[in-house]
Amino acid sequence: MFEIVKPCQSCNSFVLKPKEEVNLDLEYIAVEIEKYSYETLAFTGSMLSIIKECKVNIYSSGKIVIMTKDLNRVENLAKELENVFKIKKV
Repeated sequence: MFEIVKPCQSCNSFVLKPKEEVNLDLEYIAVEIEKYSYETLAFTGSMLSIIKECKVNIYSSGKIVIMTKDLNRVENLAKELENVFKIKKV
């Protein structure tokens, strides 16, 4: 569902971009994500910031920023997050 992109060599993050245009239901995700031991840091309506092993920002457009340099962690978190998302294709 996601393409993993490393934004730059010096950045401490990876960006996940949906392969198709989507609109994520962040209110649903904010509730469901707690079942996976994530803690909500902030929710603005268009962006949900959570933390578990590292900080993750989820945008309603489907873009996800994971703050880590560990590609294996990013791949594992991407799979876990896909299980939570209620995806609406645009």
